[in-house]
Amino acid sequence: MDMLDKKPAEALKRYEAVLARDRTNTLALIASAALREQMGAKSEEVGALLDEAAKANPEDQMPRLAKIDFLLNSRQAKAALAVAQDTNAQFRDSPLALDALGRVQMAAGDLKQAIATFRKVALLDSASDLPYLRLAEAYVIVKDYPAARQNFVKALEIRPGQLGVHRRLIQLAILDKRVDEAIRIARVVQRELPTDSVGVLLEAEIQVGQRNWDAAIGVLQGALARGADTEVAKRLVVTYQAAKRPEAAVAFGDRWQRDHPRDADFTFYLGASALERNDMASAEAYFRRTLALMPDHAPSANNVAWLLLEQKKPGALAFAQAMKRYPAVHHNTLRTVVTA
Repeated sequence: MDMLDKKPAEALKRYEAVLARDRTNTLALIASAALREQMGAKSEEVGALLDEAAKANPEDQMPRLAKIDFLLNSRQAKAALAVAQDTNAQFRDSPLALDALGRVQMAAGDLKQAIATFRKVALLDSASDLPYLRLAEAYVIVKDYPAARQNFVKALEIRPGQLGVHRRLIQLAILDKRVDEAIRIARVVQRELPTDSVGVLLEAEIQVGQRNWDAAIGVLQGALARGADTEVAKRLVVTYQAAKRPEAAVAFGDRWQRDHPRDADFTFYLGASALERNDMASAEAYFRRTLALMPDHAPSANNVAWLLLEQKKPGALAFAQAMKRYPAVHHNTLRTVVTA
């Protein structure tokens, strides 16, 4: 709770209070080390705390695993390998220790050993999808895509519905130029997540990648015919533009705003899109419309002030001065306008 309140010093005091009563408390030592690392403590200080936790709790592998993660994050692969090997010698056949060793081997570029290690983990912990995910990623690195695919599929069999795994399978299918397979996977996601637009967006993304503009537009239009979805609407605008159909993009955007007059997110998106095209007049209009829907929307207010200045229109300073309700942007915008 202290960390959520952005009070790391208070959080550290609580851990120190626990350690003052019990210096062998594993969780407090590990948490204290992690917190000190976040606060910018020296590597030696963090490592010493984790070593202390390991020494105080010789039968507990968690401090050693925390030390391995710390060394990996610090890009000390050689030191991490030594700790991982020592941990595996002490905690034989531990899936967690073996997993840590495999990750270290991957970081060191020893993919053959990493794959062998993750295979051991899969044998010891066949009910977990994690070793298959590790194996799949290792096989991707060595470009053994059939083996990668096989392990991703196994991970999904153990724990269905993992969107990230579906995405990786789509990527592999595209690499193998199996577009039909990629689309099939996207439609599996649509069935598994019928109330979420992500499967539709994936299918459209696949078609866009193949420059099948009409197919991509058809997928998005079909989804919108089944129900309103702002993310799908935004993607349709992007797709029209990518297909060199700017008139269709504008017409659809106008129609969507007319049919969904309270959709501030879509209106702000149109403003950002116009800004990317350097269409400042349209961008200003969209951002002003967003402000009419959400008067406290700081990004829109900031953009309007900036656009007034860039277009050399009167009122930029007055608009910036009126932005006192936006403390996050008011001072910088005002400074920019005044300086100009």
